[in-house]
Amino acid sequence: MDHQPESCEPMLRESIKHFLAAYRSGSSDFSAFQSIFFRLIQTMPDPPLEMIWFYSAVTFHGAKATPDRDIPPNRTLVMAKDLFQQLISCNDSRNGLKRVALLAPVVFLLYEVVKDSSDNELCLRWEAEDLLHKMVSYVQMSCRDEFQSGNESDVPVACFEDLVRVWTIDRVEESCVVEENLKVFFPVWSGRTWDWFDGRYGIGRLAGIVLCEMFLLRLCLKIRLGDVRDELQKDLQNCAIQTIKTFQNSYFLDMLLKMLLQPTLPITNILSSEDGVSLMRVLYDVLLLVDCSFLNSGRWIQLLDNQSRNLALTWSLVADTAVQLARYDNSEDVNAYVKMKQSILKILAAGIQVITTGLFPMPIPSANLSYLAN
Repeated sequence: MDHQPESCEPMLRESIKHFLAAYRSGSSDFSAFQSIFFRLIQTMPDPPLEMIWFYSAVTFHGAKATPDRDIPPNRTLVMAKDLFQQLISCNDSRNGLKRVALLAPVVFLLYEVVKDSSDNELCLRWEAEDLLHKMVSYVQMSCRDEFQSGNESDVPVACFEDLVRVWTIDRVEESCVVEENLKVFFPVWSGRTWDWFDGRYGIGRLAGIVLCEMFLLRLCLKIRLGDVRDELQKDLQNCAIQTIKTFQNSYFLDMLLKMLLQPTLPITNILSSEDGVSLMRVLYDVLLLVDCSFLNSGRWIQLLDNQSRNLALTWSLVADTAVQLARYDNSEDVNAYVKMKQSILKILAAGIQVITTGLFPMPIPSANLSYLAN
């Protein structure tokens, strides 16, 4: 039997349609969907992400005691833990990006836990951080195979917007537009994110946004659990640097850098504005401290199309923003930020000399490099 994603799409699309209708009519018994898709997934050596997402979503909605969205945070956390284990057990793919992208629903639930928990529920937040730590460890193993999958990172996810609606059906109105629905499922989603996706929902881009969400959520949890501010800043820096080095994912890094070019980070619903500004400044310092030599490694050279050049240019622009902010604050870090930008440009120039002999026929004009170095 042909179990390629495109051959399953008609069945999946029809199943989504029937599920949405059943849920909106008040039904809470989705065992028929669970049974069919469980058996189908069991027959596949590498089930498509779309099938696993739908199966896990109907299982999640069927497990809720009520069709309402008002589930207490502790119950949501338990369901997030169960979902994490279910997604891992359903997927045996060698595609590291797919393994990461699959985790989007778990991150979605974890954001709900952090957002809805009170300052008195510290144990709950510690449990959430523990789950997030396990997910980062899982990602670390998955990212080792990032480029073994070739062009699979560009494979579009079938029925993507409909699948997101299945996950968020208890949180949005039926008339909710696509962009608003995506903002619910992806907490760091914004109008700018929509532009970056350019309407293309490939596995690689999804993995990037999931990694970015995990990265920001991990830092936000540390802020909300931290007591001593001086120690907290050092802890945040160490955590951020280690996570960036662990992921070494171009999609994640690209999204993070572009977020740092915005006035604020997209975390206003879980952090105060003051803490949000502090975190952004910490991330500027992190880009100064992190070893960016991996940009000139084999992974860097294997990046497709002009992604590598765009990534380095964005990093240089972020460094320029950090320089301007440091000058505004009369900070002693100005020279350090300038040196960081120069180091990135050297790596970029060295990388161009290599990759223009192979994959990339269009180097960045030297005038652009001179401008960025000023």
